[in-house]
Amino acid sequence: MKKFQKDARVCFIGDSITANGTWIAHIFDYYRKNCPEMRVKLFNTGISGGYAVCALKHLRKNTLVYEPTAAVIMLGMNDINQGFYGREETPEIIEGKRCSIESYQAKMKELADILYGKGITLTFCTPTPYDGISEVEIKNNGVMPVLEECAEFVKKLAKEYQADVVDFNSKIKELIANTQQNKKSPINRS
Repeated sequence: MKKFQKDARVCFIGDSITANGTWIAHIFDYYRKNCPEMRVKLFNTGISGGYAVCALKHLRKNTLVYEPTAAVIMLGMNDINQGFYGREETPEIIEGKRCSIESYQAKMKELADILYGKGITLTFCTPTPYDGISEVEIKNNGVMPVLEECAEFVKKLAKEYQADVVDFNSKIKELIANTQQNKKSPINRS
């Protein structure tokens, strides 16, 4: 991800992963320690339990109120409606999955159009994986491929808007796989 411009006002738009603020705090620390002269201001506008429709619904009062010059968007985890997964594939469930993905894509595009139209520089983040790799007993029920589909869509949006993309999905899957591989490898004690 490129550095934000001097005096940038950056809004982070997302769900609970964003609202929690941990990853944003690391970015804040970077600017505070390494380039305080940039005077970058960061605003966490994440909504716990949020999804793209929520981001749009609350855009004016939750994000645009800060008059951002840049926005970082990470949505998708809640948009896919995980309740549709791990269940019998009825026509209603199949339709629900399809509608969830289509809504996500349409609302992400609408959100990007509005922000970009206001001259706001965009950075897209792929949704993080729902851990289907580690040995921890988590019933992801087929959610991982759908999040990967969301990640691919985000990458296409980034190209369309000439924006940066932060690929959390691929990098975190790689970290999980490496962690599991290290657990399986015998420790060399020589």
